[in-house]
Amino acid sequence: MDLLLLGLVAVALAGTGLWAWSLERKIVAMQLTTHKMMYPNQIRTGRKTYVRNLYRENVLAQQIRRVGLTGSWISGLAFAFAIGNQFYNELSHLPLIRRLYIFTADYLTTRNQALWVLAISAVVAGFAWMWLAKWLHDQLLAANEATGIQSAADLYWTPENIIHQRLWLKILLQILLMIGSILILLAALNGELPNPGEAWLSL
Repeated sequence: MDLLLLGLVAVALAGTGLWAWSLERKIVAMQLTTHKMMYPNQIRTGRKTYVRNLYRENVLAQQIRRVGLTGSWISGLAFAFAIGNQFYNELSHLPLIRRLYIFTADYLTTRNQALWVLAISAVVAGFAWMWLAKWLHDQLLAANEATGIQSAADLYWTPENIIHQRLWLKILLQILLMIGSILILLAALNGELPNPGEAWLSL
């Protein structure tokens, strides 16, 4: 059951990624109508710089962003550690893998410990990123209201409907990542994942 739910989460994550890609294309297309001498990458870079400057101007946002980044890095490392122990038969011949995160012969316990770290850090990072998503949403709406600009003549302008969509997209993304990390842990604890070294499919 946990694996089935995990599959549904993976499909939802793919859909969320397509949604994010579509919104980004819409924004760039709008900007290209009034900034005809710029390349799409220049527009993306300029807008990212604008957002980074918003973070720099707010101490609390900086701190929450650090929590989100730290949690995301820990989640990524824990996931890599779990993968390394799950597939130690296939990966143990790689020098880098063997030296970095396959430390013991008790691969099952080590994998499950890594999945605990993954779940906890993903939840912490998820709440941090959701807080930041709401904060940025409010900042962008306030900037639109303050300047009174309602067109792509301003490189940093974003239509309100897209600002709202991006908020829900980011929240959905983090919820899916949190649920996915918890489902992986539950699948491991309930014995739905094969033990490290065992085949995934019995032929």
